[in-house]
Amino acid sequence: MQDLPSPVDFNRFAEIRDLLGEETCSLYEEFFSEIPEHLESLHRSIHSRQFQIVEETAHSLSGSSGSIGAMYVEKVARGLERRAHGENFSDAGRVLLRLEVEIARLRHFLEKRGLIPENSDLAA
Repeated sequence: MQDLPSPVDFNRFAEIRDLLGEETCSLYEEFFSEIPEHLESLHRSIHSRQFQIVEETAHSLSGSSGSIGAMYVEKVARGLERRAHGENFSDAGRVLLRLEVEIARLRHFLEKRGLIPENSDLAA
């Protein structure tokens, strides 16, 4: 079985660690503290076809994930944002599921490196 690529951009990851030092953990904890609200908003807004809310939420998530080097979360969120902008939700459920998978992969990566607590409630 082929290994999945890293969920982070290692250059960005190293920049953040070098810049913030011990505060790096706080940055990732803050990111994950916002995830449940973003996911709830996306689920609700996709179901009710509220394109503008999906676009705004996905844009916010794309920006915050990009700033912490979470390149695959950023990529999937950006795809969801584009779909909402074009009012195309034909595969939005599948994309949202992929977003949740990428968030879980990121969480696992950070837990294994001690940057967020393992089995934390930071993201549902």
